[in-house]
Amino acid sequence: MNRSKRLAAVQGLEDKKVEGIARDLAVARKNLALRRQQLEKLVLYMNEYNSAAPDAAENRGLFLERRAFLGRLDEALEAAKERVVQCERDCAALVAQWHKQKGRARALESAGERLQATAQQRLDKAEQANSDEVGARQGSSWSQD
Repeated sequence: MNRSKRLAAVQGLEDKKVEGIARDLAVARKNLALRRQQLEKLVLYMNEYNSAAPDAAENRGLFLERRAFLGRLDEALEAAKERVVQCERDCAALVAQWHKQKGRARALESAGERLQATAQQRLDKAEQANSDEVGARQGSSWSQD
């Protein structure tokens, strides 16, 4: 049973790793949702700003200022899209890591169960042998009577 206890300790560590990755994944998914929300706000703002018809009497300075602002807004949109894509990659990597770690934990659990079953079989076999020996002694003492 000593091996079984050691394996249980290792299994406990693996389970904690699985839980840690799951927590990290939850944080990453919240971050992804936040990044998507920020991107949506920027898209809405860009659409609103583009839909506002420029005043026909706008002077050249205002036109250039508006164009520069739209350029910065477009850059902000691209950066927000990149952050969303990166967050999606992070989430996908954490999901893959979680599956891998969960597989290890299951393998250790299965090995522990097999180890316990083998140990129980040995105990049962020893008990049966002991019982047979006691029965054989009692049978031989009865035949002598």
